[in-house]
Amino acid sequence: MRNLRRVYRRPDGGISLVSPAWKDKTSGFGLTTHKTEAAFYAWAVTHNIPDDWISVGDVQEEAVPSREFRECWRHDGKKIYIDSILETAERWVRIRKERNQLLTESDGHTGHHYGQIGSIGTDYYEIQLSDNSSVPLYADGSFGGLAFGDQ
Repeated sequence: MRNLRRVYRRPDGGISLVSPAWKDKTSGFGLTTHKTEAAFYAWAVTHNIPDDWISVGDVQEEAVPSREFRECWRHDGKKIYIDSILETAERWVRIRKERNQLLTESDGHTGHHYGQIGSIGTDYYEIQLSDNSSVPLYADGSFGGLAFGDQ
């Protein structure tokens, strides 16, 4: 009984697991106020659950996948699994986030932010080239007067 987790499907498509705090004896609720562990479990996994969460069953704790990609968990009616498409997308999000942080940190070494230009207020950076010349890189993707992808 103590290794069961109630599975709920949330409105966003994700799932959440709920389990009792078996050791909580101070709140006045819990195991001490129920005659059996089963009665306590039934109460605990339904208490204060949002109305729009749908209970889809119980799973053994051992059957729960790694929490690393918890936002990618799905339930097929029998077991919890990691949606591989969502996991791949999440991996790309994490890679991009790390890459963007590294690029932001390196901006101090490759260029200087010069603020706003023109009446539309577009940010730009001046990129120092290896020959000591410089070209502007604009927030709209244009580089030195040419948009990326222009030939």
